[in-house]
Amino acid sequence: MIIRDCQPISFVENEGFRELIKTFDPNYLIPGRKHFSTIYLPRKYAEVKNVLIQKIKINSIWVTLTSDAWTSYSGQCYLSVTCHYLTEEWKREDFFLRLFPLTESHTAKYLNEIITNVLIDFNISPGKMLSLTHDQGSNIKKAAANLPFKSVLCFAHVMQNCIKEAFSGSKRRKIIPNSKINQIIERVRTICRHFKKSTKSSLLLQQSISDLGMVDKKVIIDVITRWDSIHAMLDRFLELKNAIMNCLPKIIREKKNKKVNTKNKNNNNNKNKVELCEFSSTEWMVIEVLKKFTDNVQDNLMMMTMNFGKSSKIPI
Repeated sequence: MIIRDCQPISFVENEGFRELIKTFDPNYLIPGRKHFSTIYLPRKYAEVKNVLIQKIKINSIWVTLTSDAWTSYSGQCYLSVTCHYLTEEWKREDFFLRLFPLTESHTAKYLNEIITNVLIDFNISPGKMLSLTHDQGSNIKKAAANLPFKSVLCFAHVMQNCIKEAFSGSKRRKIIPNSKINQIIERVRTICRHFKKSTKSSLLLQQSISDLGMVDKKVIIDVITRWDSIHAMLDRFLELKNAIMNCLPKIIREKKNKKVNTKNKNNNNNKNKVELCEFSSTEWMVIEVLKKFTDNVQDNLMMMTMNFGKSSKIPI
């Protein structure tokens, strides 16, 4: 269960689990977490690793790697390395090789050493390597450039930057965004953030949804590193359009009354702040067009990258 269901090692010491095993066999002595962490899991990892090394050696002609760095909720940074290849029967095999906690500064040299060590650890010769796919981070690009095989940019990451720059512009590339579109997206984002932060406004929206007989759903806020989250935000915003139109005027009136009765000490710091405001019928049409655009981009991207880069077999 620890391996198949990704349960924590402490699972074996849970009272309910121990009672269940005791019901099956009162005489069975359940090993503690130390046994699993120091004996069973390292032994199982070594077994699966050896099988994987043989699979890659026998079944692959060329091997490609994908690598990505990410940060956990606790703030720990990791670098993942996954390998991919086609068998002689043209069956694609994907294996998650390693997940490294990054304990040093993320320099190109450090990342290069990690990827090189993975190849050595799994007996993958550089001559068998075809390419390494990665994002557009300057450190990983430099690290990949110093490896003896091709460096390939991640298509999804390139698409992310294209969509981001199309909507928001880019000073580096001297891309001027469509100010009207950018303003509308920012206003949608501001309204969604308000509903997320304000309990009172969130309850008003829920009541409006209930009054209209709609399915109870919440607004979605986009994430800067994921272009498809813009699609999710616009899609949900349009889905809740009638409920938002019902309660937004009241929320705006209350905020205006509050401003009149309260001196805004930070007035100078809020000049660029996007205020809550209603949308005209034309602006709602623009939101619908933007949503359809992101629909098409997402559908085409999914067709091109369907299941690519997802490990179907993960050694423990």
